[in-house]
Amino acid sequence: MGMDIRKIKKNELEKFKKMQNYAFGKWKDKIEEKDDIFDWFKNAENIGVFKEDELVSGLIIHDFEQIVRKDVKRMGGIGGVATYPEYRGKGYISKLMKKSFDIMKENCQSVSMLLPFKESFYEKYNYVTTNNNMKLEVNLKSLKHYQDYSAEGEWEEIRKPSVDSRDSYLSFVREIALKKYHGYVLVDRKSKGIWNLYSKNNLIVFIKRGNEIVATAKYSKKGFQDVFETGIIDINQIMWKDITARNMLFKYFTKHLDQIEKIKMYIPYGVNFYSWFKNNSEIIVDIHQFPWMARIIDLKKALNNIEINKKGSLIISVEDKFCDWNNKTFKLENKNDSLKVEETEQKEDLVISIDGISALLYGAFCLDEIEHRYKIEYLNHSKRELIRKWSQKR
Repeated sequence: MGMDIRKIKKNELEKFKKMQNYAFGKWKDKIEEKDDIFDWFKNAENIGVFKEDELVSGLIIHDFEQIVRKDVKRMGGIGGVATYPEYRGKGYISKLMKKSFDIMKENCQSVSMLLPFKESFYEKYNYVTTNNNMKLEVNLKSLKHYQDYSAEGEWEEIRKPSVDSRDSYLSFVREIALKKYHGYVLVDRKSKGIWNLYSKNNLIVFIKRGNEIVATAKYSKKGFQDVFETGIIDINQIMWKDITARNMLFKYFTKHLDQIEKIKMYIPYGVNFYSWFKNNSEIIVDIHQFPWMARIIDLKKALNNIEINKKGSLIISVEDKFCDWNNKTFKLENKNDSLKVEETEQKEDLVISIDGISALLYGAFCLDEIEHRYKIEYLNHSKRELIRKWSQKR
């Protein structure tokens, strides 16, 4: 029987959706006809393996942007990787992954990220494990001390449905994330459908100082009648410019104390969140079940212009068994605290595998751990300290 790997056509998306339901959800004989049912596939590359024109395996490449060390990179978000059980073990996903690397290169997506069902599976394709977010759950009473908080200036709280606030919200998020959040994925690039899916029935509050937005949160809310005497506010994104703005945002949420008992929120790793709360001995910290995994697709574009913190230059030879275009020797040089990358024929200072350099870029592990896990062969050992300095996020 003939096999073909190609893009999934628009009139074949229902078949793809049924495959997704089988792999990740509940099987349905018929896909419900709803306007947003295929939003997950819009503005993405959907590729599949077909046997005699029958879809048997597929994956999605979303077109996102990611903040990598204060530079914005085009990112291929791999998702929906699925194969019907009777076709597993035939290498179809391996073929799709290799095809996805070619597509991401053509689309100028220099980095890729995915949420794995099993890390060891994607390690075969040189993805490396990175941190996922932490989520807190606390009693809203632990923020009660913000009720009487005051600050100089004119302050305003503006609450709107998320569907009415997309542009101003994402503009503020981009501004703050660029300054603070290495690894943050921006979803405003050609992804209105995904925004609609993740923001449905959500609210957005803006905290303004004068005419300037200085803090925001996107959240859903269930009152005590919905959840049996325990109202919940679930914040799926929260950002602020400064501590005063953060405190005014917390003050807004304390205004729900009569109806809400619990509040949940995502926070970045490394934040001393205990100092935000008082009299709460039952803070629940939930680390997502799966970590994120990341990989460099195009080394030159991925490393170029990232922020680094030590003068110097380095010649590296890269080994990548899936992306031939990375199998070259590159000169890396600090120019005005920004990394510049070009191909070179100079003698290399070290040889490094693509997963090793991916781990360095994302700060996934310290240098000692990376040397233990991945291939780094020093031909000029004096460059090790430079590598260590460059791998530290500023």
